[in-house]
Amino acid sequence: MRKINHPPRIGTWILKRIYDEGLFEEVSGDLYELYFLRLGSMGKRKASLFYLWDVILSIRNIDLKKKSLKQNNEFAMLGNIITISFRSLRNRKFYSILNLAGLTTSICFSLLLWLYVSDQHSYDKHYENALRIYRVNADFNMNGKRDIYCNVPQPVAAALKKDFAEVEETVRMAGLGGLEVHTAMLKVQDRKIKSSQLFIVGPTFFKIFNHEFADGSSIIALSEPNSIVITEKFAIKLFGTTHALGMEVSLPDYGKLLKVTGVLKDESANTHLTAEAFVSWDTFKEWDLNW
Repeated sequence: MRKINHPPRIGTWILKRIYDEGLFEEVSGDLYELYFLRLGSMGKRKASLFYLWDVILSIRNIDLKKKSLKQNNEFAMLGNIITISFRSLRNRKFYSILNLAGLTTSICFSLLLWLYVSDQHSYDKHYENALRIYRVNADFNMNGKRDIYCNVPQPVAAALKKDFAEVEETVRMAGLGGLEVHTAMLKVQDRKIKSSQLFIVGPTFFKIFNHEFADGSSIIALSEPNSIVITEKFAIKLFGTTHALGMEVSLPDYGKLLKVTGVLKDESANTHLTAEAFVSWDTFKEWDLNW
């Protein structure tokens, strides 16, 4: 049966005479830990001597009348722990370097992973109604082949709001040239500007996805046909100024002349709805389908 090496009992007896039960457990636990650390590196004899020396240092606290530790003794204990730690690092350099390298790599990887996950979870969280906004998908199963699309037939929005009281508001969105294409050519006088971030949206868009307006009103900005709301950055690109309210821009490929009814402040928040301009849905009333 393996013999367990205990520190000298006289030291434990002295500690019990100095501290009350609560402090005794705390102080003796620290000294025991130091003892067993030294035991592995110095041997029993030196470890016992150092243990008794630490106990002797504790006698200075006898004037506490078993109530609390003196701060200077705590600093002395901390100094001993730091000294032992550095001694261990010096005696086992390769093992210590290996451990530190592994720890550093783990911390860096965890930090990078946390930054990536935080960035991914930040998308579209800046909207006031972010927790109550849902996108309706289409889930088709055709002869055993399942396809999920991020778009649905146009009448679904009105049907949902009509038949389900839980649906407070809906908005339809599409891209010029198709549901998944957002590229269009805009024309200002003789200049043509191509945009790959152009949506046509219903009048309730800014009620659901709140944006800060630099000019115009979110309530009426998209309420009429041939209306367009643009960002400040896109306004400078089109007109050379952010004061573009009331100015006109055309969509030559569609034969539409649009009037700027709102200018949005540029946002830096993460969103999957990155757009330079929003055109009112009624501008393309001829595209409305009922199937």
